[in-house]
Amino acid sequence: MLAAGSMESGELAPFYPLPPALGKRVGMALLQGARPIQGHLNAAGPQSSWPVSRSFEELDFRPTPMGVLSLRRRRRPMSDVDVYEIKLGDEFLMSSQFTAAEIELARLGLAALGRSDLDGVVGGLGLGYTARAVLENPTVRSMIVVDALAEVIEWHEQGLLPLGRELTGDPRCRLVNGDFFAMSSSLEGYDPRS
Repeated sequence: MLAAGSMESGELAPFYPLPPALGKRVGMALLQGARPIQGHLNAAGPQSSWPVSRSFEELDFRPTPMGVLSLRRRRRPMSDVDVYEIKLGDEFLMSSQFTAAEIELARLGLAALGRSDLDGVVGGLGLGYTARAVLENPTVRSMIVVDALAEVIEWHEQGLLPLGRELTGDPRCRLVNGDFFAMSSSLEGYDPRS
């Protein structure tokens, strides 16, 4: 079965032809036979809304060359706290439930430098906790965050993640799609503009 909007040349259209996040919600709701909330659905526009569980919601779902990438939110019943998780296939890449180690690693690394006016690079954006810990340090002048998955960067830019607006709104922070390790050994480095 071809997705809506497929080309006549026989090439398949993207699995979810609607905008990120909205495409997943609308597509899954239609597959499950759900009815839209009265007065809230316009399948062609971003104001679409579907009833979601308060305890679990898959915010976005994307096929990537590395596998199926998903962003989900679940509520911890005992603490009434939202937990955000990024999965690649069946593997968990990041969870907002376990961030202490990455935050402390960023703080300890910066403290060991003992310098000011730092320009830093963070390998991997994930949920953004390492990047935020770096930006909390007053000695940081600028920071580039490199992530291999453009979808993760888009989630932050769209505000789907709790730290997204904070990171994208900080003029010292720039999010870059690329291979951190390949960039570290390239002539251009992490920032081809400098």
